[in-house]
Amino acid sequence: YGDALRLALGAGSLFDLSHKTEYVEKIVSVAIDQYIRTSTANFEAELQKKEQEPIDDRLEDVVKRMFDRCIEDKAFKQGMGMALETKRLDMVKTFITASEDVPGMLQYCQNSALSFGVKAFREKVLHVLLDVYTCTKEEIDYTGMCQCYFLLGQPNKIAQILKDLLGTGDQKGRLLAYQVAFDVVDNENQHFCNVLLSSPLLKLKEPAAAEAAAPAEGA
Repeated sequence: YGDALRLALGAGSLFDLSHKTEYVEKIVSVAIDQYIRTSTANFEAELQKKEQEPIDDRLEDVVKRMFDRCIEDKAFKQGMGMALETKRLDMVKTFITASEDVPGMLQYCQNSALSFGVKAFREKVLHVLLDVYTCTKEEIDYTGMCQCYFLLGQPNKIAQILKDLLGTGDQKGRLLAYQVAFDVVDNENQHFCNVLLSSPLLKLKEPAAAEAAAPAEGA
């Protein structure tokens, strides 16, 4: 399919991706596979501080148009899978925020990211999720956010969230704090729990020392 792909790329916009024929789908699949190989190699080169291979602009165009097609068709999970495979973190965020079910897409992305073998990439994806969690216009999902911090090994971030939730002074805040704490314990990582519990942010204030008793009258 190398020659067919080269001809398709040479056709530019005349290679119409809207025609979902077997030929078009196969060429698109070959193009995406080539893009994935190059982007994966470039990601590894970046980690090793080596020179990266430039990606053909025509190949970039095909991948971009496939992303656009997924958004137009509301195929957000399909687009998310492609964004993860191609290491396009910008599109990972786009497919989450463009979806009508942002919480569901956040969870889907988190579960999908865990299947990737490269830890450095998983961590980059988790940071994208945290960015969405903190910037969302909807009610913040503290349990999802804290799960990201758990996977990133950042107990102090969870400690700060627990402190803030308990500091609200209302029942909802306390219940959310309890839920977050239960979820952390369910992860069955005793070392993480010990570090979390030892955080100064969660230490109770010492009770104020009782005032010295006044001396007896006439002493």
